[in-house]
Amino acid sequence: AAQGITPNGYAFTVDDIRSDDVLTAALEKAKREAQRRGLSDRIRFVLADGMAALDRTVSCVSITGLGGRNIAEILKQGMRRLGKADLVLCAHTDLPVVRRCLQQLGWMIDQELIVFSQGRYYLVWKARPGLQHLTDEELELGTAALYHQNSPELLAGYLRWRLDVESAHLRGLRAGAHTDQMKLHDQETLVVKLQQHLGGVSN
Repeated sequence: AAQGITPNGYAFTVDDIRSDDVLTAALEKAKREAQRRGLSDRIRFVLADGMAALDRTVSCVSITGLGGRNIAEILKQGMRRLGKADLVLCAHTDLPVVRRCLQQLGWMIDQELIVFSQGRYYLVWKARPGLQHLTDEELELGTAALYHQNSPELLAGYLRWRLDVESAHLRGLRAGAHTDQMKLHDQETLVVKLQQHLGGVSN
């Protein structure tokens, strides 16, 4: 059966999972969730920092519920422990940072699936060992998988939500008294590209 480690994780329906988390409260929450789902006998909980407790070969590593920079740092620090494991990742922020990190470490993105929960959109990546070259636009806006593996309705909703977020950021930059002009230009370019992608889906 598949084995995995979830540094900030919940249960998956496989025979054996390890769950690592540096926060005791989060670990207790994960235990309660596993018990609620009837999976307590399939999980061994370990209190650890990132992948420090990973002492054997696993087939899948899942890291969710963190910012993108934290996830990238965990992956970099734990790279030697990953082996050839598949990765399942979900970052709340800094998505381009995670995509760039995967590319640099030698993992290629197979799936970018959109999840809508409690009024917010999330991206869930599945990556496997392999070389992948992403353009600057793919790093920022998503790989081809994002645009081909999700329904048009879900994709349009995600892009519209992302456009709202980035447009608000742009308005803030324009209102700033000492805004870096390069940052302003990059943000304006990002908003235009999002509008173009959304127009392509809507049409």
